[in-house]
Amino acid sequence: MAIKRTAILIVLLTLLVGCASHAPSMRERSSGLIQELRKDKAGARFPDEFSSLESDYRSLEELGWWRTLFSSKEKAYTPLVERGERLRELLHKIYPAAPAPPIVPEPGGSVDKAVPYQSGPLHYAVKKGETLPGIAGHQQVYGDSSLWPLLYRANRDQVRDPYQLYPGQILKIPRQFTKEEIAEARRQSQRKP
Repeated sequence: MAIKRTAILIVLLTLLVGCASHAPSMRERSSGLIQELRKDKAGARFPDEFSSLESDYRSLEELGWWRTLFSSKEKAYTPLVERGERLRELLHKIYPAAPAPPIVPEPGGSVDKAVPYQSGPLHYAVKKGETLPGIAGHQQVYGDSSLWPLLYRANRDQVRDPYQLYPGQILKIPRQFTKEEIAEARRQSQRKP
């Protein structure tokens, strides 16, 4: 009886430690990739590959990914993530992101005061070695690395350190903010940590 209790305690502790990790699980990564690919119209551009990816994901979900909890749920979703990342790379090579819209000044204002960040993707999948300033500097995000505090504020629930991100994290990209928030983000980015 004592051995059974000890085994149950070990299993519970293992589950708690596994749930406390900050890195997203392969299941979360595959789900985020599928959402990103759907948003990027991968289904229309690569119907066979995308429907196969979606079908395999649904199959894993229907089988109950929790059944693999004691074996390795990571192994079940790993091929899905790899296929999704390859499809995303292919999609972005063949169909690069649309160029940023021209900056149009507000009535009575100048081009310098216009806010060019209101269009573009609403999510971004982190790649290995990326940081928030680097992501903010991407043309399809803001094209300005000093705006990383905007990304940080929108993703505080999953980002503790703007210089330590995990591959596969899906970050929200805020698009609605004021000129004052832009100025504050730039001031914040100049401060020493």
